[in-house]
Parts: sequence; C-alpha cells; structure tokens
Amino acid sequence: MPVHYAGSGDSLTPLGATLKRRDTTGRLVAVNLTGRVVSAIVRAEDETVVIAETVVGVAVTSAADGQVTYDFPEPPNHLPDGWYYVQFRVYGTGGTAGEYDTYPAPDPKQRMRVFIGAV
Repeated sequence: MPVHYAGSGDSLTPLGATLKRRDTTGRLVAVNLTGRVVSAIVRAEDETVVIAETVVGVAVTSAADGQVTYDFPEPPNHLPDGWYYVQFRVYGTGGTAGEYDTYPAPDPKQRMRVFIGAV
C-alpha cells in the first residue's frame, strides 16, 4: 500500500484510497460501495487503536470505483508525530448490515501507512 504523509497541522490533505479485493479469478477489483457504510480505524505502529472506528471524516468519493477518503480530526497534529496504520471497514458486504470486510486486509504487508509530522 502507498504511504501518505501529513505534516503537523495539515488539515487540507485527506487520505485517499481505492478499496479492492480479489474476484473469483484472483484479479484485484474495486469494491462496489453503493449502499454500504464505510468507517475508518487508526492504529499506532504497536497496534494500539488511537482513533476508534468512526464514520466521521470518512467519505465515499466514487462508490462504483471503491474510492474513499479519510480526513483526520481537526487538527491532525493531535496525534504525536509518527507512523500510523489506517484500515477501512465496509459494512453490508455479506447482505446484512452488521457484516463487514476490512480493507486493506489485516496482513501487515498490505496496511496503509501514514506518517504525521514534519515532512
């Protein structure tokens, strides 16, 4: 996953992502977010949750293309400078409102890294 850099006090650059999963042939395809609820969770490098699951600041920018953004709370420098991981949860993926999938997958190699601090 790409790395996103946010300078301390930067409130203008939301984190953007295209949520994808493998189809039955093994190809990566965008997740259709139409009618789904998307939330974000932010963890520190040690896996401590620093921003609990929230829909605040999460926006679906293109449902058919699986594109979302996440704006960190104002100002983003309320978090100490350092590396963070962001995951998105998409609810309703199994046909039931309470069922969800997590993107990127919990595999550490696939997580979205964010650096907040002097860039």
